[in-house]
Amino acid sequence: MKRKCVSVLVAALLIASISFAVYPSVSKTVVNHNNQTIADQYVQQLDDVYEGSSDDYLTDNEGYLINEEGRRLSSLPILCQEDLDRLYQDSVQYNDKLKSYQHVDDFEYAPFDLKDYGIQSGIYAIINIPSIDLNLPIYLGANEYNMSFGATHLFSTSLPIGGSDTNSVICGHTGFLGKVFFDDLGKLSEGDEIIITNYFGTLRYKVISGTVIDSDNVDQCYLEHDKDLITLLTCAARGTKRYMVVAERKTDHE
Repeated sequence: MKRKCVSVLVAALLIASISFAVYPSVSKTVVNHNNQTIADQYVQQLDDVYEGSSDDYLTDNEGYLINEEGRRLSSLPILCQEDLDRLYQDSVQYNDKLKSYQHVDDFEYAPFDLKDYGIQSGIYAIINIPSIDLNLPIYLGANEYNMSFGATHLFSTSLPIGGSDTNSVICGHTGFLGKVFFDDLGKLSEGDEIIITNYFGTLRYKVISGTVIDSDNVDQCYLEHDKDLITLLTCAARGTKRYMVVAERKTDHE
């Protein structure tokens, strides 16, 4: 009986060890699949944008197109071109204000509420880095709630719509339990491509540097004259440092 109990215990420990070893790989696969689904749905919404205003259509509280009986007629919440045009103009104005005065602070805030533009998901854009198999939604405001779902835009830095004198700082967790966000930023090499897809188009950047900085260093968050930049930040050295990747907008011939 004693020998049988020992055998069961050994088997249980073996299974636990195998599960512990396999879990990170399985978890990463599942998370990457979920992130890809979110990215695919984002693109699908862009393909199905309705012309005109949301006032022209019946929608439920979650933004789905419905008929007069309340039955959903769309597989995803709808987007309306008039609302997106307004979001673009407000985004440009926000970025232009930073060119006059920028003080990097209040990281967790959002420049505006996307629900005011008919966007129920809270997603402003998608970041894709092919070389490290990264696909993440970008939320506005680097607060803990948003960061538990994907990448986040750092308030008081440029929104990721491109343009001269812009530097959009995007933050993401490393080592977040059960999810993979910016864990592989350190594997990026100079020249690797970073793709930003927003409601207004697709922007392509190339990595120009990657380095470890102090956690309170915000110097690289500021705009640079005549530059169109994306700066990625994540934790390093168990949270005592930050790993930073800077990427510059690719030219038409690159």
